[in-house]
Amino acid sequence: MVRKGKSGESWTPPRPYAASGPLQQAATLLRAGRVREALDACAIGLKRDPRNHRGHATHGLALMQAGRHDEAVAAFARAGELAPANSEYRMNEGAALLNAGRAAEATDRFRQVLAREPRHAVALTNLGYALALQKDFAAALDTLRRAIEIDPDRVEAHFNLGNAMRETGDRSGALRSFRRALELRPDMLAASINLAGMLLDSDAPAARDVFADALMRHPDRPDLRFGLAIALERIGDNDAAIAAYRDFLRRFPDRLEAMNNLAGLLEARGADDEAIALYERALAIDAQRPEMAINLIALYLRRQRRADALRLLGPTIERAAGRADLLLRLGDDARACHAAQAALDCYRQVLERDPENLDAHRRIGFMLLHRDQLDTAREHLEFALASGGDRDDVLTALAEIEQKRRRPAEYEALALRAIAAAPETLSPRSSYLFALNYAADLSAKEIAALHREQMASWLATQSPPRTIAAQPRAGRRLRIGYVSPDFRQHSCAHFFEPLLAAHDASAVEIWCYSAVPRPDDVTDRLRRLVAERGDHWVDIVALDDATAADLVGDDRIDVLVDLAGHTANGRLGMFARRAAPVQMSWLGYPNMTGLPTMDYRLTDELADPLGAGAEALANEELIRIEGGFLAYRPSPAMPAIASGPAARGEPPRFGCFNNAFKLTAPTFALWRALLDQVPDSRLVLRASALRDADSLSALRRDLAAAGCDAERVEFPAYAPTLVEGLAGYADIDVALDPTPYNGTTTTCDALWMGVPVVTLTGDRHAARVGASLLHHAGLPELIAETPARYVEIAAALATDRPRLAALRQSLRPQVASSPLGDARRLAAAFERAFARAVDARLGEAGGRVGLTV
Repeated sequence: MVRKGKSGESWTPPRPYAASGPLQQAATLLRAGRVREALDACAIGLKRDPRNHRGHATHGLALMQAGRHDEAVAAFARAGELAPANSEYRMNEGAALLNAGRAAEATDRFRQVLAREPRHAVALTNLGYALALQKDFAAALDTLRRAIEIDPDRVEAHFNLGNAMRETGDRSGALRSFRRALELRPDMLAASINLAGMLLDSDAPAARDVFADALMRHPDRPDLRFGLAIALERIGDNDAAIAAYRDFLRRFPDRLEAMNNLAGLLEARGADDEAIALYERALAIDAQRPEMAINLIALYLRRQRRADALRLLGPTIERAAGRADLLLRLGDDARACHAAQAALDCYRQVLERDPENLDAHRRIGFMLLHRDQLDTAREHLEFALASGGDRDDVLTALAEIEQKRRRPAEYEALALRAIAAAPETLSPRSSYLFALNYAADLSAKEIAALHREQMASWLATQSPPRTIAAQPRAGRRLRIGYVSPDFRQHSCAHFFEPLLAAHDASAVEIWCYSAVPRPDDVTDRLRRLVAERGDHWVDIVALDDATAADLVGDDRIDVLVDLAGHTANGRLGMFARRAAPVQMSWLGYPNMTGLPTMDYRLTDELADPLGAGAEALANEELIRIEGGFLAYRPSPAMPAIASGPAARGEPPRFGCFNNAFKLTAPTFALWRALLDQVPDSRLVLRASALRDADSLSALRRDLAAAGCDAERVEFPAYAPTLVEGLAGYADIDVALDPTPYNGTTTTCDALWMGVPVVTLTGDRHAARVGASLLHHAGLPELIAETPARYVEIAAALATDRPRLAALRQSLRPQVASSPLGDARRLAAAFERAFARAVDARLGEAGGRVGLTV
């Protein structure tokens, strides 16, 4: 938007000669703007009269107007040689030198003029401009001020002074000078553009007025129309800005910047289809613009058009080569497209040019951590930590590396350091609290106390929650919101999807508040289901907790249900602000949340028995669901059941496909006793973390410390896909549930694949989920109350080949027809719980829902 300084002022054409001839005609033609004819007349006249100094000067002016500046310099120099006393010829030679880019030589000519005429205002103006071009701003400012002192109304001096002041950072002085130039010459286009351009960043309304005034004087100038649209956008008058950009594009239809800006405004107001069309049109004109392609990719992703985003991603990465800011964004977009290798390549390109780029180091570290490439992940993260200081996300990631390598003391030190680095941020505390659920050396009461302590400390840094009154529910459907970052290929989807499909649309209206960072095919399937039901899908991943809580309030939700708790990307901050009058926890977290604003937790009598102290371990009121608090639906990709080792006449094989964090010393003690009980048996362990050599070595160490025979434990390669993973049950006779943190989806998947699961009940919800699942699947005989009974049940199963063969065929239909497979049962129980909770809130203070529904 900002124009550079005006070139030097030149001499005006000479007066007509007394005698007629080609040189007089040339001067007349030049004043009429007929430059080419003037040049022809000069050529003829100077051939006849080569020593005519005025003729050479006229020729110089014509050459300047033709853009032939070096030739103009020579013409003015020749005029000066013929008439050395004429200062104007030196002036015009200097102006031609400026236009030819020869500022140092021009400076010499202007000083020659000033040596004869020290108060020559035009020479001072041009000298000041020439000095500014050479970055000698102190001298330029002094010279231009002298010009203005001599001739206060010399508009070019004020204009050039404004440019020099802008270059030296004297913003207020520059604004004054440009305004003065416009007072003297209101139609001075360059002054209007420079003034408005400076005002855009500080006073957009004033910039708008300058652009509008200049546009009335110069209606055909596209830069003024574009500047006016920008000013309207900066003011926040988006309706007027959109209209201005559209008007601009009607006049100048191929201007890419206007398309880009208009598309951004349309995108912000939700007109995604029109914005996409503009970006696509712009890229059709010029496909080499990575910025616009990145904007389009982001919009494709927002509209769940991942295939289109992925198609555009590769070429855009090539065009963004060397641009760290763009490559970081493209890497993030590649991750959103599930193109992990492309994302890593983007981040690594950044490091090739900028080896100390902390954003790239962090991103690579996080990605490699999730790939279990722990050594390289640690290198990047430790560099980021050493160079960028304590950041909670980096410390949390380094803590997770220690957790995966089974170093509890190192894990805890880093986790607590992460909390200290960002005491007002919930995520490091959530990571720490979630990890406590794996701890076998802490009692349930100790873990509950740490939840209360950490959440109280965090809440002390937050604003107090709002008060929201429940709305009478008579004659209307209840408005139910579910909040989760796991509406995706995640274990929670196996339990949420059947519940969502089974909800009675005449009783409840559903809002799914999706905080999914990288949506996938499961996200798309859930979104379609919501649309088919006539319910509501709301993407909140880009909203902070306060904004998301306000949105829930605007939707007048009666009951808000959290599905994640303290797991990754959870949104408990919304619940801390009291987003809805009734708030509940279910499914994703096997413990109390520690939030006083979380009113209820949905569970059952097996996971949280009555009279067993479960209430003392929860800050929420427990609602126990008859028939179990879960209903399972297998993935559509489930493979057919295959015969197991027993059917093939092989020795018994036990297995566990749970998260390696769940493999604890008490679990190893059980398995050692079982292997001793069944001498020829084998144990198969598979978990993603075991892809890392050090993690696998640490697990082997802990198994050996528990007395397990290393020769009898197998670690098959981690399966990259769900189908391959489930196919691994063909090598398992009996699945073993870990303690004190049971499996959930792994247990259900094993049963669905025809493999019985043995579990040991414990002293907390996480240690009793297995009992709940097996009981409600109609398999209470697989639940052990003591370690000895666990070993006895598993050993008997493994050596009873006829029973194993029968279970292979019967478990899938049994689960499907059991309460565990009955989503309508669960949905009806939830709907009753929701209604009672709202009624209790309406009848406050302190009304209770009732223990079981």
